[in-house]
Amino acid sequence: MTESLDLEKHVSTKYSEPETEESSLSAEFPEGGLQGWLTLLGVWIVQFVTFGYTNAYGVYNDYYVREYLSPKYASSEISWIGSVQLLLVLSSGLVTGRAFDSGYFYPLMYGGSALFVFCLFMLSITKPEQYYQVFLCQGLGLGLAIGITYVPCLGVLSHYFRRRRALILGIASSGSAVGGIIHPIMLNKLFYGAAGFHQGVRASAALNLGLLAFACLLMRTRLPPKQSRGPSVVQQFWNFIHDPAYVIMVFGTVVTICGIFFPIFFVQLKAVVNGLDPNVAFYTLAVLNTASTVGRIVPNFIVGRFGVFNVVIPCVAACAILNFCALAVNDAAGTIIFAITFGFFSGAYIGLLAPMISSLARNDAEIGARMGICFTFTGMGGLVAIHLCLDPLSIAQRPQASLHFCSECNNLLYPKADAGRSLLTYSCRICAYEEDAENKCVYRNDLLTVTKEQVGVTTDLGSDTTLAHSNIRCSACGNEDAVFYQDQSKRKETRMILFFVCTKCDHSFIDPRLASREANSGEATGGDM
Repeated sequence: MTESLDLEKHVSTKYSEPETEESSLSAEFPEGGLQGWLTLLGVWIVQFVTFGYTNAYGVYNDYYVREYLSPKYASSEISWIGSVQLLLVLSSGLVTGRAFDSGYFYPLMYGGSALFVFCLFMLSITKPEQYYQVFLCQGLGLGLAIGITYVPCLGVLSHYFRRRRALILGIASSGSAVGGIIHPIMLNKLFYGAAGFHQGVRASAALNLGLLAFACLLMRTRLPPKQSRGPSVVQQFWNFIHDPAYVIMVFGTVVTICGIFFPIFFVQLKAVVNGLDPNVAFYTLAVLNTASTVGRIVPNFIVGRFGVFNVVIPCVAACAILNFCALAVNDAAGTIIFAITFGFFSGAYIGLLAPMISSLARNDAEIGARMGICFTFTGMGGLVAIHLCLDPLSIAQRPQASLHFCSECNNLLYPKADAGRSLLTYSCRICAYEEDAENKCVYRNDLLTVTKEQVGVTTDLGSDTTLAHSNIRCSACGNEDAVFYQDQSKRKETRMILFFVCTKCDHSFIDPRLASREANSGEATGGDM
């Protein structure tokens, strides 16, 4: 097994390159030095600002879905902003990797940094419900800017480190995880505080401007650029696809990234939809990225002993298992546990991605090209995967129903029948805020009050456009689609009671979790209506 997994050794013995001036220059590495450590600091700051902002997109996605672009645009449409940004971040490496190998490090870093700050300031002057403005600034502009800087800033570390390259790249990539901690907390405080969205984005842009300017002053190249033009991108691609180890690694990376970035983009929004307290929901992304910071550094200490691929494979397996576990998470404790564990293992994979690609390079001159081609395919996979995965809003939001959020605490509002006024209202389960629905019809004005607290409906609920849907399983027919509404009363342990009606067989029942708790406590509530 060890022999089959040791892909680095397989590649190094398969290829032999003639000794050249370039390879002799790169044979001796300072493994640090003052300029090497300053460059590492500069790269860390760039990762903190740029890819850290990508990790913080979940805050923007949550704000866009609930306020800025809603209700004109659905969550599935808004998610294109983040997925296109991710595509450009990763796929730009196809060009920037080759440009870095050719000696264009400084133009790439200065140009990408300037474009990043410019697009953030432009985002701060966009208008609500203007999708194209946000898409151009954040989806295209920021995605391209981050993509221009991503591969070069990681590649320049190969000029100073070889023996400790895996550890150094892990430390550098931890900058994006720390950015994923700081940026979400800061943006949430700004967006939902006195500053608001526009001033909040401007404040973020000003901070990032100073950080990027400082980072550009720190980073320096050491090795001269390639003297010859070298093979074209097509020729390099053709050479690389004849490397079985590299092809397998690229395919595995595409599949893995498909499952890693979906939780990062949607964990905060899923927490809100699950009814978590905003003080908890707003910190879920920061918690995930905190664990990711640890995950990007700790595994690098054992890579030298076990090999990069032998560390990556268990981390990927853990991420796959956790993605399935997320389907059962619906409370605060489970959300935090998921964020911590998934953050650690996904961070470990992302931190080892660059060392994994570098380990398959035949010489240091082609590291940039190998990274660029791998990231290009990875970005395409991420673009498709985010829209194939289950959107957490799809449970509560269907084409015929829109989501409503509390103006007091930003928690999800649930439909509730006001039989006294014959109106449909929306009520908050956290602070009990209540507002009338725009559609004044309550289930076609046909209500029937039954025993005590329960309210029954005598019309066809499946065709009622005022009701939200859930994928809760019907105990009568097994169908996983039911409309739900709220009872008028509150209970101490649940505050509100949800009633479900199956859209297939019209079976009516209360929340099974509530029924189970009450059965265990000996309360007789009459589970079915």
